[in-house]
Amino acid sequence: MGPMSSTTYIYAYIAFAVVYLASAAACAIAGFRASTRLSRCVHQPSLTETPQPPERAISRAFRLLDWVQGTALLAIAYVVVSAGLGSLILKGQPASVVNLAWIALNAVAAGAAVVLAVLGTREVTALAETEVACGPDDRAAQDLQRISNRLGASAVVVLLVGAYVAVNLVSIIADLGTLLKTDFLL
Repeated sequence: MGPMSSTTYIYAYIAFAVVYLASAAACAIAGFRASTRLSRCVHQPSLTETPQPPERAISRAFRLLDWVQGTALLAIAYVVVSAGLGSLILKGQPASVVNLAWIALNAVAAGAAVVLAVLGTREVTALAETEVACGPDDRAAQDLQRISNRLGASAVVVLLVGAYVAVNLVSIIADLGTLLKTDFLL
């Protein structure tokens, strides 16, 4: 078993999947929290906080939406790129550019998942600390409501993609012994 055996690919995928699932959960939770918070504009501000106009929360909400949607797209891009790379990897092939690209893909994708989760958590924390005041006919408040709906839908997509990754991970772990004995490249 050399440095680029099927074992390397199996464990690289397992590492990516575990990191992705943790990051996807963090992003989905951030998306749901922000969606709930943004859907409730404050009509009567509290005495302890100075409410912010809705326009100030819109840019943060859009950034959070980008991070949550990026998390869903990351796993989809991973599947497409890994399928392409997987079709080029051959048993017995020495550590080539394709083999190294596969390992790099796993490392970059796992790193990107962590970065997206950190950025999403940062934005939701900033949104949670901001009380947004709005009126019933406020255009910016209506925009926040639409962003809130998109955040909720995007968080659901992240959960669905996460479920796919989880099912795939469970199937690999369930057959790990067989996969390791077979010594084929994924």
